Formats: sequence, structure tokens, C-alpha cells
Amino acid sequence: MKSIQLLSIVIITACFAIISCKKSVNQLSLLPPITDTGANTFGCLVNNIASLPKNGNPTWSTPFGKEGVSVIFGSDWIEFYVGNYQDGKPINSMMIHLQNVQQLKSGDYNWKQTTYENAVTGFPVYYENHIYCRAFDYNKNIWIYYGSYDSSGKITITNYDALKHIISGTFYGKLCEKNGTDTISITNGRFDINWTTIRYKKF
Repeated sequence: MKSIQLLSIVIITACFAIISCKKSVNQLSLLPPITDTGANTFGCLVNNIASLPKNGNPTWSTPFGKEGVSVIFGSDWIEFYVGNYQDGKPINSMMIHLQNVQQLKSGDYNWKQTTYENAVTGFPVYYENHIYCRAFDYNKNIWIYYGSYDSSGKITITNYDALKHIISGTFYGKLCEKNGTDTISITNGRFDINWTTIRYKKF
């Protein structure tokens, strides 16, 4: 009987140890390394939780599944569309708009107030660096839109190579709840994209 009780205690202790290990996972270690070679990577921490793109499953309307990361160019702007189309957490989708990258290339791009519109659907085109996302609020158990505001953060382009089709950089800052006051923190953001091959990357 004592052996059974002792075995039960060992099993329970092991279970708690496994749960503790899962809770103490270093979230930063889940992000891809910071590179500038066109490795087709993207990631950041959202309130210290790792956020990574994930491709969607094939459907009738999207037979190849939604792309985890895609890039669209305008005459003087670039936009990144990032999504976690599996569990959708902590961020379901993110849009990053960068103005005049083709001319300015490497350097800092400070965030401005977002309009929650992208250059494709928004009219007129919004000519400012901005970012917004649809994120899951774990406290309220609902989806909320958050966006940048003046000087709330910045993106640093570390490599822009039009010949090799590479754009790389880091980013961080705060995003404010749409029509609200709550904020989320974006830290340790990094991306390294080859815009001709990113569509073939399986996130």
C-alpha cells in the first residue's frame, strides 16, 4: 500500500514538474534569430508571449491556404501582412506599412497614428509608417484591434537589397486599443524576408 502511495506521489510530482517546465519556457527562444540574409523569418513578443506566423489550411476559396507572411509593394511603400491562421494567438493578423523604403532604405522608421486601413483597401492611401493588429485579449477573452500612435514605436531596417529582393529589420513599441485605452507591448520583433520566395515558405 505504501509503495502505491509513494508511486502516486512520484507521478503527481512529475506532472507538476512538467507543467512548471511548460510555463517557464523562454518565449524569446521561440523566435527566429535576427538575420539579414533573406531567410524568410518573422516573429515578435506580444506582452512577452511569442507570436509567430502560421500558414492556414487549404480551403475551397484558398486552395493553398493563407500565407503566414506576404509582402505587397506600391510605388513608394511596402506592406507586410502577417497572420497566425492556426490557433490565432496571441496575434491573429498584423499589417505593417512602411513609407519610402525604396528611397530611404536602411534606417529608423518611427510609427505614426494608424487609420486601421492598408494601402490596398484604404482610400486615399495613408502615407505614414504605421502598424495595426488583431490580437486576443486573454483577460477579456475577446479579439481586439490595436494600432500604433505617434512615436509609439519604430522599425529599424537593417538591410534593403533590391537586387537580391531582401528586406530585413527589427521592431518594437506599443499599440493602443482601437476606441479604447488599453495597450499591448511589442518587443524583440524581427523579420528577414526575400520577397520573391516568401510565398513558398511554409510557416
